[in-house]
Amino acid sequence: MSLPADIARCPGWGDGPEDWLDECQDCQRRTAPGGEAQIGPPAVVAFECENYIPPDRPEDQRLPEELQPIATL
Repeated sequence: MSLPADIARCPGWGDGPEDWLDECQDCQRRTAPGGEAQIGPPAVVAFECENYIPPDRPEDQRLPEELQPIATL
């Protein structure tokens, strides 16, 4: 499964793969192709990343409202 192009991508938290959080390894924001919008990782991660999108998110599971693609007319 791939994310829509208008969902922001993230480079991962830390300075590279050796510093990434466990979630960064398979987060769709980092691994999905395409998408020009970029976000930075959260400055502080207490328990888990608030921007994490797991790789096995079912197709029919709705994204949170703030992540819903913007409808075009």
